[in-house]
Amino acid sequence: MAVLNTGLAKTSAGGYTIDYSCRFEDGSSAYLSRAQEVGDPKTWTWSGWVKRGNLGISQNLFGIIFSGGSNYALNLKINSDDTIGMDAWPPQLVSTEKFRDTSAWYHIVWTFDTTQSTEADRVKIYVNGSQIALTELGNANWYGYPPEDHASAGINSLDGYTITMSSVNPYGSSGYLDGYLAEVHFVDGTALTPTSFGESGDYGEWKPIEVTGVTYGTNGFYLDFADSADLGNDVSGEGNDWTANNLDAADQMLDTPTNNFATWNPLHSKDNVVFAEGNLSAQIYHTGESIATSTINPSTGKWYFEVVPVASSGDDQMLVGLSSTINFSLDSYSGSSAGNSWGMYSDTNQNYFEGSTSGNLGDGSGYDVDDIIQVAYDMDAGKMWYGKNNTWLGYAGTGNPATGAYPSRSSLTGSIGPSCSTGSSGHTFILNAGQDSSFAGNKTAQGNQDGNGIGDFYYTPPTDFLALCTSNLPDATVTPSEHFNTVLYTGNGSTQSITGVGFQPDLTWIKKRSSSESHYLYDAVRGATKELYSDGTWAEETAADSLTAFDADGFSVGTYNALNENTETLVAWNWKANGSGSANTVGDIDSTVSVNTDAGFSIVSYTGNGTVNQTVGHGLSKVPELIIIKARENTGTPYWSVINPRKVDTSDTNILYLNNSNAEADDTNIMGDNLPTATTFGVDDYEGVNVDTLGFIAYCWHSVDGYSKFGTYTGNGDADGTFVYLGFRPAFVLIKKTGGETWQLHDSARPDDNVLRPEGNGAELVSDGTYIIDFNANGFKLRGTSGAENEDTGIYTYYAFAETPFKYSNGQ
Repeated sequence: MAVLNTGLAKTSAGGYTIDYSCRFEDGSSAYLSRAQEVGDPKTWTWSGWVKRGNLGISQNLFGIIFSGGSNYALNLKINSDDTIGMDAWPPQLVSTEKFRDTSAWYHIVWTFDTTQSTEADRVKIYVNGSQIALTELGNANWYGYPPEDHASAGINSLDGYTITMSSVNPYGSSGYLDGYLAEVHFVDGTALTPTSFGESGDYGEWKPIEVTGVTYGTNGFYLDFADSADLGNDVSGEGNDWTANNLDAADQMLDTPTNNFATWNPLHSKDNVVFAEGNLSAQIYHTGESIATSTINPSTGKWYFEVVPVASSGDDQMLVGLSSTINFSLDSYSGSSAGNSWGMYSDTNQNYFEGSTSGNLGDGSGYDVDDIIQVAYDMDAGKMWYGKNNTWLGYAGTGNPATGAYPSRSSLTGSIGPSCSTGSSGHTFILNAGQDSSFAGNKTAQGNQDGNGIGDFYYTPPTDFLALCTSNLPDATVTPSEHFNTVLYTGNGSTQSITGVGFQPDLTWIKKRSSSESHYLYDAVRGATKELYSDGTWAEETAADSLTAFDADGFSVGTYNALNENTETLVAWNWKANGSGSANTVGDIDSTVSVNTDAGFSIVSYTGNGTVNQTVGHGLSKVPELIIIKARENTGTPYWSVINPRKVDTSDTNILYLNNSNAEADDTNIMGDNLPTATTFGVDDYEGVNVDTLGFIAYCWHSVDGYSKFGTYTGNGDADGTFVYLGFRPAFVLIKKTGGETWQLHDSARPDDNVLRPEGNGAELVSDGTYIIDFNANGFKLRGTSGAENEDTGIYTYYAFAETPFKYSNGQ
């Protein structure tokens, strides 16, 4: 039996904290149960925070069933298709949404109140503070919602009958939860709203509050899981304790809604990796190299974690280390050449890195099952260290992360997190990112904390190296909603002001959703009423009744049908720069620049001179990663040139065109010999970027942690598609296959699988199942098989802006 976890979870954002959760492993048949009394069978509320483990299986959160017959079954369930619903055997109400984010926490509230005269008010399910839509599924007894004044099929109505959390059967035979529960309340006799349990935070996240003023009632309870020896202890004052079945002290976890810890990431894995123990265990069966990666992959800071191989069908070819998820083949291994990746080999402690190997670390004796492998890495210095059983390893001497001595590698870049893999027979690896030094009960917990007083490590982390958890992630430098926002609106055929943007936009891109119409782009540098169209090469036009003003909280539109036709639905994407701009004399060509340095965005207006190898000042403080340039006047074929500086060199400029679906072009005539710098970008004497006396507009961005990210990924052609780590929940994702396919634009204001295409004027496309994309707390996951987004081995560029930084984000 492991000892009590001692590292209290803290939140750097202040406010209410949740210190503990309870881990449920479906393979261990873990559940909580108790015999209820008769309470109020018509009105009650269940509230709990849930972090998911395994997907695609039916799992009970709370409910009752007994052998007397199916008429007495009522459960809150996560269904095998990852919907949430009320199950009355068979299911009665099911969500239209799917909830398959394993990286963060959901808050779920289930209210039952059959005293309501309106049918839809009798059962409500809320996720992260918002009521979700439910579809009715009827049977011979009920048809969807229960009848008025109906007693709740067992809950609160049957004296002495067993209610459960995790198993839907009081005898513990099916429907086990796989994941975590925290802060569970049941209020008997009152139908509450989510605001009794949580509130909106500064970043738009839903966060817990202290529950006060609640009368729990006869069967009411509050489980905080603070007593590891009695995980079912009710602290509501009602004394309604629960019995823990197949749970022990090792299942008390520090992973909570106010401090979310890294786990292995099942959204970035292959079928031959089996996850367990709240995704802290990865059992890898070899069918070609396979890898497990992390849900938290920082790009800055100092970090520490531990991994124990606990089971093996052979003692060789294990690798523990670090990997990026971006561009990383799942058929690869820690240290392969498929992406940023490093691993220490079990046979000899040989150091694998990006497809190469170097000498053995330490004495070359390797490591085995039950050894504790330590990894410390410093993303600011680009260095990493391996340790074994509290001895740090190096080449020429003992490694020392605290002093920087003898690192195993000094070339770390990107967003990096824990990884494990095998190139041989099956192995099981248990991760401790700071939440469980018992390694799921395989060791005796030690309770060591990092320098911030966070965590439960087996060994003391090196000085200044921290647990991989959201409390330790750096505070966001920008609040995303203050710099980018999407608004939906409906035209009225007259004039109207569109509000809700949250700031005065400087670039607004508008598209009609319900019917065909061009994409219209307006910016504050060129001025209101001046429009460009992404789906064509046409020159700038002025329309007095189009976008007439940029307002403090949005923009105003006139009677222009493209922007305000009566009853038509539209979407507008908005970015903040800095007004109409100011003169910039950096570079060969003078420009007018409106720049938002915090958000890494600038609007640049310049007049071409028709000369080769010219430079233009962009006003940013870093090298831009995305530049979109358009001629404002007609000459030749003035395409929308989309330049990705991350891929260019002096002989190979990789250009996409926003106005067509062509493949990426290698065109050195775009930028000439001048690569983008922290102050300028290059333009050659090409008609799309630099014609003498012709006006041009450029939109420039660089990535900002927690707000924006631009990069590439490789598709896999599978409905269990590629996962792309962003470090935030996206609000906007634009995707383009480099080999030639349509542009695909998704945003969080519309259904994630609805698509608009910048190069076309078509109405919004409602996915037929081929364009499905999940927006998760830490990135996005492709769920469709379209060649435009997820063709096997296809290379894609993406451009993403955040809704919520991962530090604060809920499960989605």
